[in-house]
Amino acid sequence: MSSPSTSSDVHEENADLRRVNAELRERLRAVEETLEKRASVHWSDAEGDPSELRIEAPESRLEGQQAVYPYRMLKSIRDDVDELFERVAALERREVDPTDLLAGTEADQLPIERVVAAVRNGLEDYSANERRAAVVFEAFGGRARPVTKQLVLDSHDVRTILEENADLEDVNANTVRRVMTHAAKLTSRVPREERVARAENGADERNLLWLETRHDRLQLRADKEGWAAYLDGVTERAVTES
Repeated sequence: MSSPSTSSDVHEENADLRRVNAELRERLRAVEETLEKRASVHWSDAEGDPSELRIEAPESRLEGQQAVYPYRMLKSIRDDVDELFERVAALERREVDPTDLLAGTEADQLPIERVVAAVRNGLEDYSANERRAAVVFEAFGGRARPVTKQLVLDSHDVRTILEENADLEDVNANTVRRVMTHAAKLTSRVPREERVARAENGADERNLLWLETRHDRLQLRADKEGWAAYLDGVTERAVTES
């Protein structure tokens, strides 16, 4: 049979209870402070429209700052991504000519892009053969044939492009050669006096397009990866500009 509790026992038990109570209160206060610092989620729309879901930080509630609507933000980003994918897909399907997307400052552009812009605006700031080179450049992506790691446009294809688009009644071999030379040189960003057209002169390392003679036929050539990178840059400039 246990002995009855003495007054000292009761006093000690009460002290323990008070200590536990104080510890619990301190833990509760810490939890409440943590919860106050956390963002709160609100969804006031009765029909469950996700666009009405909002997140408010404590500072927003206290200072009246605008809440964050995550669904709206994600939708906006998704719309931008979808638009970019569609623009790239249109380029890949050749539904859009890359020169239609030219944007940015002159420092960003190849010299031939400025000639293309002049031709499209009916300006005659450049020589006749430079303007014809711009016509050939616009057609290059759709008319060049893939060969290993390069794209190739033969002189007879250039002649056909000029006959179709350059209002020339008689496209002779000298005209074709001059136009192809301009097309190659105008795809280099080096100073005009330093531009070269042919591969043996280093054009393949400094130009988007360069000239080579294969099987007794003059050809405009481009590196496949280099051409793809150029199109990516054009698209990026267009997106940034828009």
